[in-house]
Amino acid sequence: MESSSNAGLSSEEALRRLECDGPNRLAASKEKGLLIRLIGQLNDPLIFVLLAAAGISFGMKEIADAGIICVVVMMNAVIGLVQE
Repeated sequence: MESSSNAGLSSEEALRRLECDGPNRLAASKEKGLLIRLIGQLNDPLIFVLLAAAGISFGMKEIADAGIICVVVMMNAVIGLVQE
């Protein structure tokens, strides 16, 4: 156990660790593209339910209802993307 008066690294030990392990930096993370982040906003069970409802509405010739649901889903995705 080291004493509390010798808490820091010596210069030699710091240089040895720098040579052995490299600089003390986090690896840069690769940023996801805009399209991938937008698709990620759509990956939610409630969104799937809304898209299914839009599909059913479209199949029943309720084009206006289907369009409104799709607009709401896209607005939600864009707002989520901006907040992210």
